[in-house]
Amino acid sequence: MNTLDKILILGSLTNFSGSSLRNWEIANGLSKLGYQVTYSEPIDRNKKNKPLFPSIEYLPSPYFNLPFFLGFIPSFFYNSKLLLNNNFDVIITAKPFPHSSIPVIFFGKNSIKILDIDDLEYEYHKGVIKHLVKFITEFSIKIFPYFSTHNQPLKKFLINKFLLHSNKIFFLGQGINIKTFKNRNILKIKKLTKKLNIKKDDIVILFSAHLGPASSLSTILKSLTKIKTSNKFKLLVVGGGSYLSKYRNECKELNLLDKVIFIGQVDFNNRANYFHLADFAVNYNIDSGNEFRSPMKLREYLASKLPVITSDIGDTKIFSKYIKLIKNETELTNCFQKWINNPPSPNIAGQKFVIDNYSWSTICKKFITQIKKI
Repeated sequence: MNTLDKILILGSLTNFSGSSLRNWEIANGLSKLGYQVTYSEPIDRNKKNKPLFPSIEYLPSPYFNLPFFLGFIPSFFYNSKLLLNNNFDVIITAKPFPHSSIPVIFFGKNSIKILDIDDLEYEYHKGVIKHLVKFITEFSIKIFPYFSTHNQPLKKFLINKFLLHSNKIFFLGQGINIKTFKNRNILKIKKLTKKLNIKKDDIVILFSAHLGPASSLSTILKSLTKIKTSNKFKLLVVGGGSYLSKYRNECKELNLLDKVIFIGQVDFNNRANYFHLADFAVNYNIDSGNEFRSPMKLREYLASKLPVITSDIGDTKIFSKYIKLIKNETELTNCFQKWINNPPSPNIAGQKFVIDNYSWSTICKKFITQIKKI
């Protein structure tokens, strides 16, 4: 038997987060390589949920919508029991949150324990929550034997701040489901266009995100209020989250209700249909926690052949030939003004670059090769 036969991926955020999508895709990629993969994540029992990939053993933990981290307490006990009653060769803990990382530290037995760090999560929070998440992050980094990251800037940060040895940090890149975003369902696109009342002459701007502390939509909304154009435009916001009502209220205050369409939470497999309604897309992140991100949405935008406006965060410079990099809100507004007046052509070169380099199968193969060297 392969010594890496059984792999557990332990998610920290709920099943409607961007982190959940990344975890599912990693699980599916590893499963296709012949490994027995189990995936667990907190789910809200009051919301409909089904496995993204039915072939993966899915063992969701309970979650309740309560303040602070109280809602994750049942998940902590579920994860502890899961680890006590099962043996895994490898455990990948997605994000250093207490309900996921602490059970792995104490009950992970002889498993190869890998902490996947994809950003500085504590930078998205304030007050007590920020200090708690920062403490758990730093505690987990001191205790975990191995780590994975998805870009070089974050790897360098971990090495410099925590004096980690480079051979203890594996590369687990940020991929996307190429087929989902490359292929177009013309019939569904037409139905959505009619349903959302998008007119033929509307310029559609796409913004996709889990609408939480890291989403940074407020700056985009303010920027759109400064646009002076005779062309009609719509901002299509794809995604739900705790900040959805907040952003709706902001649109009302900014008199943007007729220009912004909030889609809400969309099934992962249907998101691409909304992407294909757009003329171009935007990704603007200004929070310090975004410094080390590898935005999945940026890769998805490009795979959908969309021209992209984005701030310079994380690994975005990798895509510099295929995107419009901006430094501040003024440049964002200027680019909006220019592209709404004269929409750019489909981003064929950007799509090819993503297809060639960011499939999950390629990323997972490279990841497993690294682990086998332990």
